[in-house]
Amino acid sequence: MARLTRRATRDSMRAVGSKLYELLGGAAAVNSATLRFYEKVIADPTLAPFFKGLNIEAQAKKFVAFMTMAMGGPHEYTGKDLRTAHERLVRDGLGDEHFETIVNYLEQTLAELGIEQDLIDQTLELVASTRGDVLCIPQA
Repeated sequence: MARLTRRATRDSMRAVGSKLYELLGGAAAVNSATLRFYEKVIADPTLAPFFKGLNIEAQAKKFVAFMTMAMGGPHEYTGKDLRTAHERLVRDGLGDEHFETIVNYLEQTLAELGIEQDLIDQTLELVASTRGDVLCIPQA
């Protein structure tokens, strides 16, 4: 099967995340969640090496743009596709255990912000759908 184009990936993410952006609380919620989320991620000794030398503020902005797009919000993500963006990290050892840790931090963050469990579950489902691309798993 051919790799999805950036446009096809963007369209499929919008379909999964349709209206989720507004239900979660829009830009304010995504920005607040991102700040708390990255505090957890960069404090984790198993994840911190992947962010060494990165401008975390710039990374957070990319994450906000991607999540806004993925959840159907009013932003057009123009960054790299997920495979390209994570290739170096996968070569450096990024794997399933890191992906799971990141998902757990996102879940914790959303719960701390008082997001309803149903919306957390929808968000995590959306994130889980990116696993293959983030970890550069070959497509069948």
